[in-house]
Parts: sequence; structure tokens; C-alpha cells
Amino acid sequence: MPQDDECPLYDVGISEGDNYYKDNADYIYDENSRIYYNKNTYNEQNKKIIGKRVLNEGEPCNLFNEKLWSTFIFNEAGESHLKCGLEIFGKISDNRYTKIGDISYYMIYKDNIDYEYYFLFSEIETRSKYLSLYKREFFE
Repeated sequence: MPQDDECPLYDVGISEGDNYYKDNADYIYDENSRIYYNKNTYNEQNKKIIGKRVLNEGEPCNLFNEKLWSTFIFNEAGESHLKCGLEIFGKISDNRYTKIGDISYYMIYKDNIDYEYYFLFSEIETRSKYLSLYKREFFE
């Protein structure tokens, strides 16, 4: 990016009920979407550009297209699996990512599925399982 251009997004995450981002002057927290992101006043030195975000049940896998996601009644995530398939140098996940928040399957489904289907999911089961948002920065 040209040196004088502002990068609109340095930090982003999800938060289900965490008050830290609601009261932090550097962030905008949208309660409806449970997302926080930096304001223009975000003043961290050596800011990095976020290159990739992954919503996953556990640390992201080495394979780009592999997602760890539970299914409950539909095949909503494609083929459900909770194990990474590719091992590289003894590691089955990509530890270059930073965890930046958690959200329950319950909230994901409540916010994104029509009510006629939403009630089919077990509230107890989906409230007790969480997805995490991970980010990976590529450039400084």
C-alpha cells in the first residue's frame, strides 16, 4: 500500500459477551454482529495487515481448504470432521495463526439461519460448543 494511505482494518475479531472491546476507545464493537474492529484512532506501533481469517473449531489446519467444524443435524459444513489431515514436520495444524475470539455455534446459527430451521438444533448442544476466529498477518 502507498505509505500515506490508511489501512482500514488492522485488527478484527469476534466476542460473545466480552466487555473489553465495548469499552476500549481503539475499537468499534457491533453488538448485533458480535464483531469488533479498530477505529481510525487505533495506535499500535508496527501495525500489520491481516492477510487471512479462519473461523474454525480449533487451530487451523495446514491445508487451506480444510475446516474443523461440527455438524449437528444438517451437513452444514460439508463433510464434518474435527481432525486435520495433513501433517507437516510433525504438526497437524498451522500455528502461524493467532486466536482472536470465540463464538458459540448457537450464536452463529441463531444469527444466520431462518427460524423455521433454527429450532431444529439442540440449544444445549450448540451453546456448549464454540468456534474460534483466527487471523494470520502476511505483511508488516
